[in-house]
Amino acid sequence: MTILSQTETIDRIKQTCFIRYQKKTPPAQLNDREAFNVIKQEVTPQFQLLEQWEDTLLTDIQTHTLSIHPTLVQSTRENMELIIMHSFYHDADIKRFNELVKSVDVVLDMVRKVYPK
Repeated sequence: MTILSQTETIDRIKQTCFIRYQKKTPPAQLNDREAFNVIKQEVTPQFQLLEQWEDTLLTDIQTHTLSIHPTLVQSTRENMELIIMHSFYHDADIKRFNELVKSVDVVLDMVRKVYPK
């Protein structure tokens, strides 16, 4: 999977999480084991994709293929993980959630500009 296709997949995940958060569905209970297992099954491949995306970008940064600061990539991965979890548990207010989404959008757009289609 190319870095551009990974970036697009991450963007789709972000959009899905945003919709899930906006729907105001009842949040998962923190002590509900069954809900935890369902969420874990859904987010594990997403977290693996984020890790692979981050590793690839950091390698490209080290080889000077990509001119983005490494901390931006690391922060984007962390922010995406927060977006994913907040979309299930609703433990962040809408303003904070939107700030996370916007910060991820900025870096994803930067990556799209660097890598050709």
